[in-house]
Amino acid sequence: SISSLSFQGSMHLKELENGTFHGLRKLVHLRLNNNQIQTVHPRAFHGLRRLETLELNGNRIDGSTSGITSLFYLFE
Repeated sequence: SISSLSFQGSMHLKELENGTFHGLRKLVHLRLNNNQIQTVHPRAFHGLRRLETLELNGNRIDGSTSGITSLFYLFE
């Protein structure tokens, strides 16, 4: 199973839809730096309970995006 996933500047992602990472329950590290992400839907990271690292530097994420706030356990 996958524990680390990196799409740094390679995918030119613009949006993370609900369920984008569905089925990756053992994911610990997710790196999405330097894409063109603007929108993160509320359940984009749903089910990623083991996630410890989320890197989103170099994107254009809208401040009103609610998907990131659902990851409150990363801030504990």
